[in-house]
Amino acid sequence: MASQDPDVWQILDQSEVLTRIKREKNKLSLTLLFIAAAYYATLLLGPTSLKAFFSLPLAGELNIGTVFAISQYPFCGLLAWIYLHKMRSVDRQVASLVKQFHRGEL
Repeated sequence: MASQDPDVWQILDQSEVLTRIKREKNKLSLTLLFIAAAYYATLLLGPTSLKAFFSLPLAGELNIGTVFAISQYPFCGLLAWIYLHKMRSVDRQVASLVKQFHRGEL
């Protein structure tokens, strides 16, 4: 879409629909950022402040701290999947808005 006339985006930028889409996108990004930050803060601070809990054995040498540390990989995968899924929706909404503009409906 970079090859399109820049006036298109100036006009679309004034649209209430695009403003709502941007707001939803920013809300999603900030929400996922805060969730990730809280998770990683717990990952860093948990073992030092809750050493007895994180040292509890689960099976053999495997303890809660190790499982929690390894869980960062599926956790990040889940956050990435949520972001991808939601951004596809945003992309569809923006594409629909551009089509409406080209049909003269805006």
